[in-house]
Amino acid sequence: MNSPVLSVLPSKRGLYTRSGDDDIFFYVGKFSFLTAGEIATLSKRNVISLRKRLRQLTAAGFLGRAEGGEQREEFFQEVKCENCRYINKLPISDGRIAPKPFFYWLTEKGGPKASHLLTNPIVWTSKKPSRLDHDRVITMIHLALDRAFRDLSWLQQKQDVKLTVPLGRETVSFYPDAHTFLNDKSVWIEYANSEPSSKDGVTDIVKKVIHYNPMMKHADGKVLFIFREKSMVMNFLNRIAADFPFLWIFATDIESIKHNPKGKIFWTPKDFDTSVHSLIE
Repeated sequence: MNSPVLSVLPSKRGLYTRSGDDDIFFYVGKFSFLTAGEIATLSKRNVISLRKRLRQLTAAGFLGRAEGGEQREEFFQEVKCENCRYINKLPISDGRIAPKPFFYWLTEKGGPKASHLLTNPIVWTSKKPSRLDHDRVITMIHLALDRAFRDLSWLQQKQDVKLTVPLGRETVSFYPDAHTFLNDKSVWIEYANSEPSSKDGVTDIVKKVIHYNPMMKHADGKVLFIFREKSMVMNFLNRIAADFPFLWIFATDIESIKHNPKGKIFWTPKDFDTSVHSLIE
C-alpha cells in the first residue's frame, strides 16, 4: 500500500523528499515528459494524491512541467473522436476539447534523486516550448518500445547520443533523437514531425541519412525513421531509394509504432514496394 502523501509547509529548509517519491523520480527520469496520469499508471498510484505531490516537487525545483503546443493525447488513455473515429482526437461528448495536460521532466536539482535508481536518468536544464512537442513524441516512442521489449536501455540527451562520422575529407557531428539496443544491436531513433525542409535540394531528413550512411553501411543495426503520417513515410522512401537502397533504414509512422511496435510496420528503401519488416524478424 502506498504511504500517504506528506503535507509539507514551506520552510527555510525547503521540501522534504522521501523514499515514497522514488517511483516518481524513477519514471520521470526514465521516460521524461510524462503526464500525471501516465506516472500514476506506471507507478500504480492514485492520480489525485499523485498530482498534489507532483505540484510540490515542481514548486521545490525537482521537476519541471509545461504544456505542449499540439500534444495533448496520453499514452494509456487514447480516445476516439465520436464523429470521425480517429484515435487521438479528443473532443468530449459535448464537443469541448480536453484541456492540454502538463508534461513533467526531471531537472538538474532532481537528477540526483534518480541517480541511484537509473543508470542514465534523463535530466534537462530547461526545455524550449518549440522542442517540447517533438520530445514528447520521443517519450511516446520510448513508452511503446519499452512496453514491447521490456526495460530497454535508452539514451536521449545530446551528450549521450552525439555521433561523429567521416564525410568525404571532413568529419561531421550530429545528434540522433535517441539510441537503444534490440537483440544486442544498436537502434537509433529519428522522428520527423513535419514535411522536411530543403536546402540546396537536400532535405534535412535526407541529410540525416547521408550522415548515418558511413557508419551504418558497415554496422549491424538499424535507424528508425518515424514520421507523423504514413504518407510521409512513402514520400521519404521514394526520395532516397535510388541513392540509399539499404536495409538499415527502417521507416514507419508514429501510430504504427505506438500500437504495434513488434509488428510488420516498417518499410525499407531496398524493398518497400514488395516487403514489410518487423524489429523481431
